[in-house]
Amino acid sequence: MKIAVRALIQYAEKILLVKHINRDFYSLPGGKINEGESLITALRRELKEELGVESRGERMAYVHEFLYPGATETSLEFFFSIGNPEAFLTLQKGTHTDEEIHEAIWVKPTDDLALKPEFLKKNLENRPDTIEFVSRM
Repeated sequence: MKIAVRALIQYAEKILLVKHINRDFYSLPGGKINEGESLITALRRELKEELGVESRGERMAYVHEFLYPGATETSLEFFFSIGNPEAFLTLQKGTHTDEEIHEAIWVKPTDDLALKPEFLKKNLENRPDTIEFVSRM
């Protein structure tokens, strides 16, 4: 099982999504944890690598187990809301931006985009101003 972290960055009723290179869907920024790394350390590292921005005030929002399209191994992902979303309004180039990120965009949860995992889009559409702990395992 792969373990990963994702950032739910909300600002002015919009969320920040990324489209990774060679993917046909959008997702929340983040990625796999390294061996021996804590969840928060991994999240901060991933955001710095992908978007060039340091996060603060992280709070657990969701835990979800699922299988990405084309994957053979289940992924357990921890989703955190970010306490300093305004820092992400001006994205910087991170150390892994060019190798990993095709696009980063701010969207409303109701916008018609292919977002994975699908439960997240449904939850945000229904309650965009509220983040609550949800387990879909």
